Amino acid sequence: CQWSADGSRVLGTDGASLFEFDVKKQEQVRKVSLRRSWASGQAAAFSPDGATLVLGDSYSLFVYDAKTGKELAKLEDNEIQ
Repeated sequence: CQWSADGSRVLGTDGASLFEFDVKKQEQVRKVSLRRSWASGQAAAFSPDGATLVLGDSYSLFVYDAKTGKELAKLEDNEIQ
């Protein structure tokens, strides 16, 4: 999970989707589909500023814009990430 700087929003992921919640209203304000793999979400991290999200999925790392859910990069290797 990643809290916004002002503490009003929180981002979370289960690897398949990106969720944004309004803390004051205690409600989900956005859900963006990301991946469909069973391995997605086994490793996930937000950047310190909450602007990007990285998901580990098998041999790949997927980098997303946390605001739009757009995939920014796919990093691959020959070992499980």
